[in-house]
Amino acid sequence: MAIGWNLSKDLPEDYLILKLIGYQLLGTFTINIDWIQLPVGLVIVYFMNQKQNRKAKLTVAVIGYILSVLLY
Repeated sequence: MAIGWNLSKDLPEDYLILKLIGYQLLGTFTINIDWIQLPVGLVIVYFMNQKQNRKAKLTVAVIGYILSVLLY
C-alpha cells in the first residue's frame, strides 16, 4: 500500500487510499483450476479505464496478486 501511495504522491486524487485498497483486493481475485491460479483480478484492473495514477493502481494490484499466491 505504501508503494502505491509513494508512486501517486505527485498526482492528487480524491479517496486515493480507498481506491488503492480496492485495487489490492481486486488483485487478489483468482480462479483456481487444478494447480493453476488464473489472475482474473489483474486482467480486470488492466482493462479498466484509469486516467490518474495508473502505475500506482496497477502496482498495488500486482502486489495483491503476489500476496495471494504466496499466502495460498
